[in-house]
Amino acid sequence: MASHAATRRRCPECGYETAYFLIRCPMCDATLLEREVPVLGESVVVESNRFSFSLSTLMLVLTLACVGMGGIVAAPGLAIPLLVIAVPALARTWATGRRDMQRGRSWNAADKAAAMALSMGLMLLISAAGCIAFCVACFAGCWGAVALNEVSGRIARQNEFFPSWVFAFAIGLGVLTAAALVIYLMWRNWPRQER
Repeated sequence: MASHAATRRRCPECGYETAYFLIRCPMCDATLLEREVPVLGESVVVESNRFSFSLSTLMLVLTLACVGMGGIVAAPGLAIPLLVIAVPALARTWATGRRDMQRGRSWNAADKAAAMALSMGLMLLISAAGCIAFCVACFAGCWGAVALNEVSGRIARQNEFFPSWVFAFAIGLGVLTAAALVIYLMWRNWPRQER
């Protein structure tokens, strides 16, 4: 029977004691030393999987999912805003982690939580900017259409200050403006890959 020391090793990044056969540390996702594995008398170098994840990443995603589901059960109307903010924040955190891995920096659980909190805050700010852009564009579009209607000489009916097409024009202008601003801000703040 093999001794305990021969079947275990310590992670060079966090010091967690892990099984000898693991390629990545389950706590900090650091790449453990590559080792040679005999296959039918030949030596093959085992490389880490590009799309692997650590236990702390799994816990972060599960915690986010559980908090989200609890929020949806408690207040069903918050499901769409929560998804609009949480899904891009999770994708941005993943992209930031990939960028740092390319640079040779591994993350621990605190780095992942901080990156997720930063991404959530950034998505909240971008969403707020989109809402403000929507309101401003709707206001400007509505009053601009009314002014255009008055200048063109059309007389509105006695009880109708806003013609019916003005609302559709203003909301369409607001949606286009907000979407363009949100897409631009997300593109500017997305983590860039090394080339």
